[in-house]
Amino acid sequence: MNELQQLDLLTIWNNTPFVSGTTGKVLAVAVPDLEMNRVFRITYGYEGGETMYSSYYEGLDVFDYLSDLPYRTQGNAQIDKAVNGSMLQITTQKYKKGFGIHAVGSVQTTLPAGIYDRFITDVGKQSGQPYVMEFALKTDNRQLTTTGPVNNSKKTTWDYPLGGVFVLHIDVLYGGDGAGNDHGSIGAPRLYRTAVARKEQTLNWQKEFPLTHNKPFKLPMKATASSGLAPVYRILKGQEFATIEDGNILNLHTLPEHAEIVVEAFQPGDREWEPTTTTTCTFRFSKGFLVQKDARVELEGGQVLEELIVYGDAGQMGQVVVKNGIVQVKKLILKYTFVPKEWNFITFPSDLDIDKISDLNAKGYYLNNKTSGRGAYYIRSYDTQVRAENPSGSVWKNLETPEVKGLRGYIMGINNALGMDPVEVTFTMDNVSLDFESSIRPLNLTLDLSKVEPGTRQDVYIKPVNVKGNTLKVSVDFQPENLSVLPINHAKALEGMRFTFTPDKRGIRLTLPDQTPAKIAIYNKKGTKLMKAVRYVAPMVLDLSDLKSGTYQMVINYGDATAVRILDF
Repeated sequence: MNELQQLDLLTIWNNTPFVSGTTGKVLAVAVPDLEMNRVFRITYGYEGGETMYSSYYEGLDVFDYLSDLPYRTQGNAQIDKAVNGSMLQITTQKYKKGFGIHAVGSVQTTLPAGIYDRFITDVGKQSGQPYVMEFALKTDNRQLTTTGPVNNSKKTTWDYPLGGVFVLHIDVLYGGDGAGNDHGSIGAPRLYRTAVARKEQTLNWQKEFPLTHNKPFKLPMKATASSGLAPVYRILKGQEFATIEDGNILNLHTLPEHAEIVVEAFQPGDREWEPTTTTTCTFRFSKGFLVQKDARVELEGGQVLEELIVYGDAGQMGQVVVKNGIVQVKKLILKYTFVPKEWNFITFPSDLDIDKISDLNAKGYYLNNKTSGRGAYYIRSYDTQVRAENPSGSVWKNLETPEVKGLRGYIMGINNALGMDPVEVTFTMDNVSLDFESSIRPLNLTLDLSKVEPGTRQDVYIKPVNVKGNTLKVSVDFQPENLSVLPINHAKALEGMRFTFTPDKRGIRLTLPDQTPAKIAIYNKKGTKLMKAVRYVAPMVLDLSDLKSGTYQMVINYGDATAVRILDF
């Protein structure tokens, strides 16, 4: 409010009386902004000491300065400056708009009917001028209020409704000690336009956001108001760890072992929209992450997470993306919601025993349970041999044991013997490594013969590291006894791959020969911006409903091969 841009609201609050007939009181403060030529009028209220509400008028979109409207002055008057030509100033507050008037003098305006509903101004003696003087406010020739004699240490704020008022008149008078140095200042006199009915708006923001303590970073905060207006943020707890930059960037400059930062979001509204209620998000430091099914988390290589919890269901799965390097997860927990009698696609990061890593048995579900009235779960794998030999037959085969292979696509479901309510199943896996390819890099030399034709010789050269000796040459004759067991040539598979749209063109299927998970990244037309990244297991449908119609580049990483296709829909 003053030149130091500080305002002691507590002092003003303590000096503000309770309004008769209410359970709280309202604090209204005009805060002129000399640089932007704006005035903020902030109102805080406490109902029963609990509920806080606030609102403000901002800028020339809701009020007009009296000095910019038709007016009439009497006496020695200056417009938008003091009587002596300097900037208007009452106590420590400076004003860019208003009147400087020497006693005895006045300023008067005639109000157009229905245009304005409130008048607010500061009045007082110009800073530095000795002795006393007086100010009086009249509406329609009826005196509304007076300051009484005031010296240059007193600033008075007038805030009055204008319902039915036709003439507004301000008198600048002697204070009883003569006319000497009676330089009166009327600071930022504002006529607020009659408010129209404003629309309600809501504010949506997540309640919690987990943070790792790897290194300082900046995080954009993304609360959204239904009006489309930008929210305002402030830190309620944890100011020693973070600051807010550029309005919505949380700069986490100090990262402790365990702490939390609480940030409040609020949208104050404008002439069209009511202010929202406040909402808070708690940013909690830990060595673990919790990823909701509709959320996406990016991890940096080198991080060690004590725990990673990912939620999912048949519709969507929380996305965990490793930007580079390897992330070590000491405990990976997948909380997957199954709907009885519905099949879901699911993939596991390594070879596992479902009975050992899940709570299915504890919840009463057993593999292929044939006992009447008992819960059962089923896992089916895709049988490529059946697909080749009998395309019209069922290509899904029930597993007879709970062992599953890592990075292989399955369908999984539960029966309805225990009811039709959705069931959240917890899968717990220890010591999992995640990298950009979501697999552990091999530590040993592996000879890839997937692109070598049978009956040929492959020469391999090996140069020892830190060992004296010549480069070794190893010749391998590729003579497989059974061609049917050869691994799939992923490069050739991608060359012959086709994709077909669903009837509504909101999804596609890729013709891949087996259930090896493919990594698909969809970029914009120029290939400069990643729009979507998924793990695809044939013959599932790749959902495109969250993308706008247009042209995209689709990058498919399948096995050891990569291809780029243009996607146009």
